[in-house]
Amino acid sequence: VGVSIMNASYTAIDSRGELNIAGGSFINNTAGGAGGGAIRAEGKTVIAGTSFTGNKATQTGQEGGAIRSTWDLTVAGSAFQGNLADRNGGAISVQGGKFEISDSAFTGNIVKGSLLPSATGEGGGALFTASPSNVYTMTVARSAFQGNVALEGVGGAIYHTADTLLTVSDSMFTGNHAGSPGNYGQGGAIKTIQDLALIRDMFVGNSVEGSGGGLAIQRDQPVKLRLVGFTGNSASDLGGAILYSNTLGASGGTMSVIAAQLTANVAGNQGGGIYNQESQYDKAEFRFSVFG
Repeated sequence: VGVSIMNASYTAIDSRGELNIAGGSFINNTAGGAGGGAIRAEGKTVIAGTSFTGNKATQTGQEGGAIRSTWDLTVAGSAFQGNLADRNGGAISVQGGKFEISDSAFTGNIVKGSLLPSATGEGGGALFTASPSNVYTMTVARSAFQGNVALEGVGGAIYHTADTLLTVSDSMFTGNHAGSPGNYGQGGAIKTIQDLALIRDMFVGNSVEGSGGGLAIQRDQPVKLRLVGFTGNSASDLGGAILYSNTLGASGGTMSVIAAQLTANVAGNQGGGIYNQESQYDKAEFRFSVFG
């Protein structure tokens, strides 16, 4: 309870069992190994009321500037500010297990990222998820993502690749960014290549040097948007608010949207609001939505 650790080298806490942290702070700690500047967790981990500031996992290939988790992770009422990572997850990299974030703030976290080595890229300025054949739930609720960046990659705030549904509800995405000149990204706020549900979320002033100023959807996976707003997002290429593409499969993806509002979004090329790309098998359905 109330632990505070500063300036540790080779990760502040390396946990292989159950870990519970309530209160305290992790400041300017540096990761060793695969990443996790403040915490490398390989067991069930619960974190509440804790701040993570300026932690780093910036060596080549490292992930999770503050936390790298390979098992169940719960984060509540915590703040992540100015954490840095090289490959994925400027603040948090989740490699498997059940994942829950609630009532937390992510501000100014940065991942370098890349459009390589695969066709889907690397990134997630605040949060990255990855796990093949994951049967566990992943949720983000009542949280704020502001000014997070994927410098050369995708997903300015979140990059979701875990093979499970990620539900993001009652959350705000403001001023997040992906990509840079010569390194076209996707998803100024969020990029997903797996199942995603957005419920009562707002996307304001996010941007991308590339496509999908607010949200980029890639692959033939179902995506649901319910009571979601996109305002003032921008893309230098396609889809000022949303890029919907299926460049990696032809079996058909679906985007179901109920009660969305898209206003004052801008694209440098096509689709100021939404750009629907590629597959003849894809389907996008909108109900009770407003475009302006």
